[in-house]
Amino acid sequence: MPERPLLNFQADGSALYAIQSLWTQAREGLNITTVLFNNRSYACLRDELANVGAQNVGRKCSISVGLTSTS
Repeated sequence: MPERPLLNFQADGSALYAIQSLWTQAREGLNITTVLFNNRSYACLRDELANVGAQNVGRKCSISVGLTSTS
């Protein structure tokens, strides 16, 4: 394990997929600072829709790939 501090940049959507990484950092006492970026989107899901050629997706689908409220 490196002795120098580490800086981790993470997007909010991907952090929701791997939130346990923050628990591991704390449990192991790792010298890591994590900065979460708030882009309010699950970019990996949005990108997958584009990869399969999905166009003009409906409201429910748009909500599921975003981090905005349903109202």
